[in-house]
Amino acid sequence: MLAIAKTLCPYPTFDGQTFDDGLLFEQPKICRKCKENWCQVYFNDDTQQQGEHDICPKGFSVYSVLLPTGQKLLLFGLIDREKNKKCSRDFRKQYRQQRVDFKLIDGWISTLSTMFKKIDELTEKAARDRVASLHDIKSATTLLSANVAAYQNTLPGETDEEKIENAPGEIKAILKSVELLHTRLQMSSIYTNPAAAAYGRKRKTPVYKIFHKMCRLHEELASKNAIRIKMSGNSYNMPLLYDSFETIPLILIDNAVKYSNRNKEIVISVRDVGAGVRVSVKSMGPLLPRSEQPKIFERGYRSPITHSMSSKGSGLGLAIAKIVAEANGFQIEYNGNADLKTSTNEIGANEFSFLIVP
Repeated sequence: MLAIAKTLCPYPTFDGQTFDDGLLFEQPKICRKCKENWCQVYFNDDTQQQGEHDICPKGFSVYSVLLPTGQKLLLFGLIDREKNKKCSRDFRKQYRQQRVDFKLIDGWISTLSTMFKKIDELTEKAARDRVASLHDIKSATTLLSANVAAYQNTLPGETDEEKIENAPGEIKAILKSVELLHTRLQMSSIYTNPAAAAYGRKRKTPVYKIFHKMCRLHEELASKNAIRIKMSGNSYNMPLLYDSFETIPLILIDNAVKYSNRNKEIVISVRDVGAGVRVSVKSMGPLLPRSEQPKIFERGYRSPITHSMSSKGSGLGLAIAKIVAEANGFQIEYNGNADLKTSTNEIGANEFSFLIVP
């Protein structure tokens, strides 16, 4: 959305990194040569409101534009006819081509917001239509799962996990794939209908066991990327949770495998805290910029970093995880700790954690 807003903007813009001319107004020469850091400092002020006006030390009007994605633009190098009357007559005359009317600025911001809202609605509808088209696939998968379960019961072992591990190599891969497919399709149901996250009755849930199962299901994919998955801690508590909970370990482990650096370790900690359970999924890789971290659980959001590391992904996983967590009465938190800074980003530990309390 940021790129679209900049492309359609009639006025000069600053996005926190670059200063660009608008479609109708160019940057004043004095702005191009300015060595002060005022625009950057003002840009980083998170207290601004939509369309907020201020005046820079050079005497130009600056406006804040807040996009629905949480991104921001500054419109700069302008002279508001009403709000910027303090600048001298000579200054007004010298930069008369930069004069604007706040009503026009406000109108452009309003039009932009309306346009982005419509884009969001159309995008959401298209996504829901795509997911709804999976109905026939879900029906076929249910039949497949039933046949796989029947075969799995014939294998040696006390538990489902033991039966899978005791299966021949090719059969083991099929059994794991079917389990992953079933859980992924459950995610699609929650996306199209968030209320589905709370369907059924809450049941005593072995959190450690479910995470351990998801680790085993992701082992082959992780090994292809030279990534190791390690479980730590112990947990005996069985909190009451909906069946949808199983999508959370799938999403968190899947993301960790996708976006970890090669030859690194994913550490999953599940331990009892009083009568509750605390879970942490920690991986090593590029960190999200601080400005983008609040948006990580928004539907459809994918940072440039995730795009560069994996072309796969829809930006829906963490949004679904958030829905499921809230339905089950807890919240997932993200924390990034930098260990190394490169020319393009920071490298460190990406950690997703949550606490389930009875």
